[in-house]
Amino acid sequence: MRKSTRRYIQFRTEVISGMALLALAGTPSLRADLRGDLWSEFNAGSMAEALPMIEESKKSGQAAGWYFSGMKAMLDFDFDKAQKEFAEYKRVAKKNGTTTYNEAVEEALHGLNEGRLQFDRFQNIVVIDAIEVDRDDFFKHLRLPLSAGRIVAAPEIVKNKNGCGETAYISESGDLIMWSEDSVDAAGEDNSDVSDEEVVMMEADVLADGSISEPRKIEELGIYPDFPFLTADGSTLYYSAEGNNSVGGRDIFIASRDPQTGEYRTPVNAGFPYNSAADDYLLAIDEENGVGWWATDRRVLPGNKIMLYVFMLPDGRK
Repeated sequence: MRKSTRRYIQFRTEVISGMALLALAGTPSLRADLRGDLWSEFNAGSMAEALPMIEESKKSGQAAGWYFSGMKAMLDFDFDKAQKEFAEYKRVAKKNGTTTYNEAVEEALHGLNEGRLQFDRFQNIVVIDAIEVDRDDFFKHLRLPLSAGRIVAAPEIVKNKNGCGETAYISESGDLIMWSEDSVDAAGEDNSDVSDEEVVMMEADVLADGSISEPRKIEELGIYPDFPFLTADGSTLYYSAEGNNSVGGRDIFIASRDPQTGEYRTPVNAGFPYNSAADDYLLAIDEENGVGWWATDRRVLPGNKIMLYVFMLPDGRK
């Protein structure tokens, strides 16, 4: 496959409902470790490669086949089929006395219910570029103008911090930075035993002398908030997190800032197609050129690759 391929894809509700997300569906993963599950179960490196073995597994009465079939249906946004496949997994697993994927199925069922609730918030977008990039440094492939700010590795900003997130945001003028970190680490304490709820998003001002102001916590952004991006006017925060209203592992969320108080309002899930049953990491907006950048792991690519999409900013939701 070429490193970069151009695809012009019109997403429409009547097309996506109950079927694959066209080119974006690719070979999906419901969780970041699905690659390991596929390899362990079928010695397969992708969902597409495993499909014949999944069907054979179902025919031979193995619960794993129904589990993976349900996972595939989740990424096809065929929630009814996914629910049936997971129900059959439970029946067969109970009969065979297996529990290997029980926890994963329960997580998937939660995401399934959330997906049904959010599907009405579907947004039509046109993707104009799709690039395979390394998961660990995908942000380096973003081509944002100076007006949109910068996204860098968090350790570059949060010096001497063991518990910082993966990326940090720097505003156009360089006077505001955002990142996530362990809250106990932020307090200068030991962070060796940190729970989900103790990972928080932080923001701070960069002063005239180059020093950083006292960091401010942004509360109630979900579990493991990370990958922040703030719009040029400072009014809207996009980020990735896990939580009770996530469809998959990580979803993209949006939190608007109250212009009067400066506080962030309750975040909302960005909905489809930005989120899926896989891990969706980052959404960045280039208002100057009218495009957005979107990083997602909904395709099981060789090695540690994920997809970075460029899309035209839509006028609104339909």
